[in-house]
Amino acid sequence: MEITLNHTIVAAQDNVESAKFYERIFGFEFIKEWGHFAVVKVNSTLTLDFDTQENFSRSHYAFKVSE
Repeated sequence: MEITLNHTIVAAQDNVESAKFYERIFGFEFIKEWGHFAVVKVNSTLTLDFDTQENFSRSHYAFKVSE
């Protein structure tokens, strides 16, 4: 069984600005805005989802598990 970290939510005051900062500094790819998230592709299996909402889980990690 393969388990990979699929995405995690990162708190931000400005989600798009934060996503573009990570793109610029780390070379990640800013994918899109999706609802209240700004999504950054870290590698083929992991994204960082920047969120500006006041109420969200402070520790959100989503794992993808094979059959």
